[in-house]
Amino acid sequence: MAVYLVTYELRAEGQSYDRLHKALASVAHAHALEDAWLIDLEASAEMVRGWLAQYMDDELDRLMVVEVKGDLAALNLGRGAEAWLQKRV
Repeated sequence: MAVYLVTYELRAEGQSYDRLHKALASVAHAHALEDAWLIDLEASAEMVRGWLAQYMDDELDRLMVVEVKGDLAALNLGRGAEAWLQKRV
């Protein structure tokens, strides 16, 4: 398994992103910041990007997927995200 930081800017006005959020919540995850999730998944970053892109507007929205490895530091992450991350990295 690999831990990824998924961060995005949802820029398409009036679009519902419920399906994106449900997809992220469907795997082992921690919702670290408003527009940033940590997910634990057996896939490449490219595969994660492709999976999530189907729930976004490919002309306007922005998405970044980065594998998290090794040294890390955080401050005030939401919903137990820091403890979740410390267990996995």
